Amino acid sequence: MFPDEPKSSITVSGEKINFTPTQYHDFKKIIGQERKQLTDALFQSSNYISEADVDKKIEMLNSQYTVGYNEGKKLFQLKYPSIFPKPSSTSNKPKKQRKQKTN
Repeated sequence: MFPDEPKSSITVSGEKINFTPTQYHDFKKIIGQERKQLTDALFQSSNYISEADVDKKIEMLNSQYTVGYNEGKKLFQLKYPSIFPKPSSTSNKPKKQRKQKTN
C-alpha cells in the first residue's frame, strides 16, 4: 500500500499555486519525510502490531499518510511563505457598531 504522490500544485483559499520544479521536489521530499516518520512509528506501535484485521491496518496506514501530507504541507509553507496568498487584511479590522434607532 503506497500513498498517492503529491500533485505539482495546491489550492489555497481558492487560489491554485503551481510549483517550480525545485519547489515540487522539496514538496514531495518534505511530505515523504513526514509520512516516513509517522509510518515508522505506526509499524512499531502495539495497536498496529496486534491488529489482526487487514482492513483496519490499511485504515491506520492511510490515516498516517493523510496526517503526513498535512504536516508536510505546513512545513513546506514555512519554507516557501512568499508563494502563498496573504490573508486578507480586512478580516482583522474591527467592525463598526451600528447606532440603534430610537423611537
